[in-house]
Amino acid sequence: MPMMSIAETWAKKVHNPLHTSYTSQLTVFGRATEKVESLIGAILSPSTPFVVPEDPEVTRQMLVDLANHARTLDRQLSLARGTLVSEDTFHPNRPFPQTTSTTPSPNSEAEAEDSEDSLDTITTDFQKLLITHNQRHYGRSSDFVFLQYAFEAGRIPRMLQPLTGTVFASFRRPEFWHRLPFQRICDTPDPGYPLVFPDPDLLQDLIRIYFSTINCILPLLHRPTFERSVAAGLHFHDRPFAFTVLAVCAIASRQSDDPRNLYDGTDSCHSLGWKWFQQIPLVQLKFTDQPTLYDVQSCILTVLFLRMTSTPDSVWILTGVGIRYAQEMGAHRKKPKGHKRTIEDELWNRAFWILLVTDFSTSIAWGRPSIVSPDNYDADLPADCDDEYWEHSEFQQPEGTPSVISCFRTYCKLMEIAGSVQRTLYGIGKSPSSVPGSQAQTEAVLELDSALNQFVNDIPSHLKWDKPQSNFLFYWQSCILNSMVHWVRIRVHRPFILRAIHSSSSDSDTDNGIPSQTICRTAARSMVLIAEALHARRLSEGRKTSIEMAPSLISPLLIASLVFLVIRKEMEYVDRCMALVKWYEPRYQSAGRIVDSLNAIIAIVQNSDERVDQFPQVAQQPIPSENQVFPVPDQQQSTFDWSYLQPQPQSQPPLATQDTIWPASSFYGSNGDGHSQENWDSFMAMLDGQGMDLGFQ
Repeated sequence: MPMMSIAETWAKKVHNPLHTSYTSQLTVFGRATEKVESLIGAILSPSTPFVVPEDPEVTRQMLVDLANHARTLDRQLSLARGTLVSEDTFHPNRPFPQTTSTTPSPNSEAEAEDSEDSLDTITTDFQKLLITHNQRHYGRSSDFVFLQYAFEAGRIPRMLQPLTGTVFASFRRPEFWHRLPFQRICDTPDPGYPLVFPDPDLLQDLIRIYFSTINCILPLLHRPTFERSVAAGLHFHDRPFAFTVLAVCAIASRQSDDPRNLYDGTDSCHSLGWKWFQQIPLVQLKFTDQPTLYDVQSCILTVLFLRMTSTPDSVWILTGVGIRYAQEMGAHRKKPKGHKRTIEDELWNRAFWILLVTDFSTSIAWGRPSIVSPDNYDADLPADCDDEYWEHSEFQQPEGTPSVISCFRTYCKLMEIAGSVQRTLYGIGKSPSSVPGSQAQTEAVLELDSALNQFVNDIPSHLKWDKPQSNFLFYWQSCILNSMVHWVRIRVHRPFILRAIHSSSSDSDTDNGIPSQTICRTAARSMVLIAEALHARRLSEGRKTSIEMAPSLISPLLIASLVFLVIRKEMEYVDRCMALVKWYEPRYQSAGRIVDSLNAIIAIVQNSDERVDQFPQVAQQPIPSENQVFPVPDQQQSTFDWSYLQPQPQSQPPLATQDTIWPASSFYGSNGDGHSQENWDSFMAMLDGQGMDLGFQ
């Protein structure tokens, strides 16, 4: 570049100072990078001597820009080497590198190799954003990989890529990403250390909250026997039961406004429950004694508490430990003919099914194999009988009275379908149906989709979404159950939506004759409408908060957001998802992490597409007030055609008036196996299980 052009460039820059916001940084970064590279080229030119500008201010600006450029490169190099470590993360030794499985047939080897190369490319680029030493495996079905799709869909220009890590860091609000001082886990406690319980009145209140907001959705405990045991003071003498009681208190504390649940010395709502939970050993391994029912219940409650915190990493492992406990006691087997059911039998059965559905949902969300498969358990579903009828009617629900537990029984069947989705579509390549784009995979998708349709038809009438429900608990259960149906349906069609976007026909969203993109958009949109309808009813009935609904809504809303970000249509639904998730930020760190991460992705892809003007509004949305009413239809209006192949009903809210199809990269054709990913400050470990997601709590 001629010297005059460089001087003019920097002179103009001197008289037009840069804005300080990240929006402005993103806007000018590409141009600034080009100018610096031109300057470097001029200085190092072997043919044209470089002439220093006469204006000292221009010269100074050149030096400042060169210094800033050098600093940026140094930071990016440090990130790539993994030397920048967040102060709130642990640094265990890295596991052995993951190996990639071979594909089942010669015809698919080349395709699989290309897919894995494509996934390797984006994985390498994406890892530049990650800043911890931890490394975990996330497979093809995982939300981590789906987040990568959303990121890659933005087609980030090369000149902007060095700044993406800075942008992600700028959105990380410390209160959601740091492991806070009170978030300590009891690993190896002294078996004789004294336990501290809530005051008697607070203990009773927390037990009431637990059974009215948690156990009615995930029915682990039998309320009459649990309350009798507490009243008798069993928790003062039986340590395993004491840990179960403390775990109940810890979980219920998140729904309580009593300041006595806060950790001593802090007023942060993120500390709710930790003063009770810290006393519970993370894993009570007993290699000589057989596990007790209380051991298993405590393990499950630990999973429920940790999955919505900044320390969810152990949840997947704890679920496996709990399953081994249950298998050791035979809870996975059907009782022999003629066996008379007891309360303890039923509690073991409930515990096993909770562990089973947790394993299924967690495994598909993280892209890891389940510890249990259908051919090694035959336990009956939990009895279709509510707690109050266990002791005096031999587990017989009164005729004509819908049971509260019927929702969980139905959910168990749904998660068995989810487990089949994981094994059939997201295997490591040994099954024909897991080969990307194969006829076997197409047939498997159609079969699984048909199974979901049949499942919807079989949902108990009081839980169907297209029927008005005056009972708020049944309405809430219906919202959760139907939202999770869409969650599973997206998992079924996800292998095809990326291939459809990459289709040469810009006006077609089909792949192998299946309109998977439309199906996923409809499912994602429906999850948003269900969540909005639930919030609207909650507020219209004068209920104070929706905090207890967080675990059952956050994961579907996250998946819905990623669908819209990947497909690049109806992007206003992403804003609506984040507005809902913001409700839960005051008490759930995982909610804040999701909002921060989605905001960062939106900022990057919008600015890479020169849409800077939209960035500030998205990044700075206020937390909704309790008086906010969402403009959504009622329950019946929020339904949609389950065939999802027909035009949307007129009762749906108006859709986006203009569909924008953003350019797709070759990554949309990638269907390679999962790869080991550095753990992004436990964010992806928290996806769906909160990350984790049961979809329930």
